[in-house]
Amino acid sequence: MRESVALFLFDLDAALPPGAADWLSDAERARAQRFATAALRQRFVTGRATLRRLLAERTGDAPDRVPIEDDDDGKPRLANRRLAFNLSHAGNQALLAIGPAGLALGVDIEGIAGVSDVEALATICLSADEQARFADFRDEATRRENFLRLWVRKEACLKAIGQGLRIEPAEFRVGFPPPGADRPARVRGIDLRVSDIDPGIAGFAAAIAVVGPGPMPPLAPPARLAP
Repeated sequence: MRESVALFLFDLDAALPPGAADWLSDAERARAQRFATAALRQRFVTGRATLRRLLAERTGDAPDRVPIEDDDDGKPRLANRRLAFNLSHAGNQALLAIGPAGLALGVDIEGIAGVSDVEALATICLSADEQARFADFRDEATRRENFLRLWVRKEACLKAIGQGLRIEPAEFRVGFPPPGADRPARVRGIDLRVSDIDPGIAGFAAAIAVVGPGPMPPLAPPARLAP
């Protein structure tokens, strides 16, 4: 059986423990300073400090010694490859997945409030057959819910393969299965498995994708970290 993947949800506006901001590397502090507002800077710091704490608990390193680096595509990873992880955020909500070494994974969380024009986005983000299925949904709430579910699945796939926006989401399909379904996807010849994650937050959707033909590794229920 494949090793399980741990999932964590946390609030980026929650107060950090004293001294936690000092865990960040010089590069992370420099990146934090490039955000336009103090609130966004603090959310980045909280996200990275929480990531470091959770990785440290699993590696035995001190949080400020966890060797986080960016790969050639800009995707954060552990320099020693001891674990795999991926972090996503939407507003003040963050979703983190931590899995075994060698697993290529991606997660995404989004809030419907952050999606300004579902109809316009659907025409450029959904494949032709997904657009045809999308047209069957008549009421606005159902259309927005299903678009958001597809959006996070596609973003999770692109993050898993480390390509981000280099690949147009309309190039591949993830379909309209029931929420929570573990299903295959294929992006430019790369096989993936993708599943929904229930963030337990009204108006939000989340998903995880892993590279490989399947099945999806066991997923621990998302743990909501205390503020």
